[in-house]
Amino acid sequence: MSGLTPPSTNLVTGDMIGETVTFSSKNPTDPTTYLGMVVAVIDPALAPNFGADLTAYNAAVQRADPAVGAIAYLHYFVIRLQNNQSPPQNRVFANEWIALASFSVIQQATVYTFNVYDLPNNGEAAILALLRTNGYNAVLVTPS
Repeated sequence: MSGLTPPSTNLVTGDMIGETVTFSSKNPTDPTTYLGMVVAVIDPALAPNFGADLTAYNAAVQRADPAVGAIAYLHYFVIRLQNNQSPPQNRVFANEWIALASFSVIQQATVYTFNVYDLPNNGEAAILALLRTNGYNAVLVTPS
């Protein structure tokens, strides 16, 4: 690999700061559906300051998509996750790590919360699939 990233479609850009987005990763070991507000687009040199192991995460993404380049050449943004943590958790992520089909900007101002109890194994996945199949932007906020 040359170390350079091929031209990419930057899903998250500076004009999206303040927008709420949802997406999944190309990383096959990361089942998370991310939901949060874009708070910054940052230079690759600043990305390691957010405490994530970018090298390991990027290597996992590269196993699924060998076209993803070296961490120094990716396009990073910071998302404030909506996971009910206090204080809210910020996460650095690269545009190149996003599974394109999973990305959407949440336009609706209304969020509905459902509490579901006594789920069978993988019940969360079945509920999310059912809601998504019917056109809802559904994410799991509190994983079991």
